[in-house]
Amino acid sequence: MKKIAFVLGNISLGAGTERAVTNLANAFSRDENNQVFIVSINSEDKDKPYYPLEKGIKVIHMNAGRGSKVQRLLGYYGIVGQLNKIMADNDIDYVLGTTHAFNILLSFLKGKVRKIGCEHMSYNACPKASQIIRKNRYKHLDAVVLLTQMDREHYDFLPSDKTFVIPNIRSFQPDKPAVLDNKRIITVGRLDSQKGYDIMVELAPDLKERIPDWKIDIYGSGAMKQQLEDRIKELGIQNYVFINEPVKEIREEFEKSSMYLMTSRFEGLPMVLLEAQACGLPIVSFNCPEGPADVINDGEDGYLIDDFNKKEIVDKTVRIALDEQLRKKMGANAFKRSDRFSEESILKKWYSCFEKC
Repeated sequence: MKKIAFVLGNISLGAGTERAVTNLANAFSRDENNQVFIVSINSEDKDKPYYPLEKGIKVIHMNAGRGSKVQRLLGYYGIVGQLNKIMADNDIDYVLGTTHAFNILLSFLKGKVRKIGCEHMSYNACPKASQIIRKNRYKHLDAVVLLTQMDREHYDFLPSDKTFVIPNIRSFQPDKPAVLDNKRIITVGRLDSQKGYDIMVELAPDLKERIPDWKIDIYGSGAMKQQLEDRIKELGIQNYVFINEPVKEIREEFEKSSMYLMTSRFEGLPMVLLEAQACGLPIVSFNCPEGPADVINDGEDGYLIDDFNKKEIVDKTVRIALDEQLRKKMGANAFKRSDRFSEESILKKWYSCFEKC
């Protein structure tokens, strides 16, 4: 039996990394040959996982890394001994980090456990100081898993046989694609600078002028919420752009939509794009580093917009909205192509990684 542990920031949060880790942990757990553990660094025993976990998964709450930035830093590097004990006590075979900070922590672990660093963001999203530390410490990992081939190219400081490209597992697979008759554009994510919702709001007046019978639904929370709401009012588009609270059952919202729009400045391999594609939604996205190009086949199941071209992203969004035949063709293509992110396909890649590291 393989004993597999994940080291995660906080299992009670509902962001993309937590979603991706939950999906993979559940997939491993459904294989009777595995026993799965999640070590949640910042959560307490009273905290509950945001996303449902298989019953057999054991969650270990560490309640570390809280307080000021300095206290968190000291907290993180003070728990290496605790992690070593957890690995030894549970006889863990493979431990998977989930951010560059936790991957660096894993590089200090001792014992037989195989240490695998997993990156969920693009290489350049990591602060410069952390990049320097990462180059030094990742050499002490047994393997590093990246979400995209493009991101892998940044890791030429590691032997090629230590780096693997393994995408995320899609969260669900409906039996049939969305109908795409509802004049609704959906987008999901944190309301922060990375996700570029400030850009989307600025594009909305042009979209409203050209496709006034459509609407944009944003699902998310974050530091920029008030700023975005204020700008929406200033532009007079309160009846066109709506900011909604996050929902756990986002699949239902995808299935009630007809297009996905992404204006992120940078990404890893966005879970929301995998989920939108699984539901058969055409996607229009900036071709930001690193993930959208690994999901979208430009012109076939959506559009990739280079150089953050605002006019082009509006034009392509309008084109899909007005051309029902094109929209449904792209949706059907998206639905078919999502199979490459199936649980079966991704687990094969992981087991191959385990054998080689």
